[in-house]
Amino acid sequence: MKAVEFQEYGPPHEVCHCVEVDDAPAPEPGEVTVAVEAAAINP
Repeated sequence: MKAVEFQEYGPPHEVCHCVEVDDAPAPEPGEVTVAVEAAAINP
């Protein structure tokens, strides 16, 4: 799975990076997984 990650303040085109991350684990009983199609980035 890919994610946009930033670890410092600055212009998004300089500090945001697309990285590969592990898939989320399967939910435990009483939990759910929510798929997010899009989210705003407001650094």
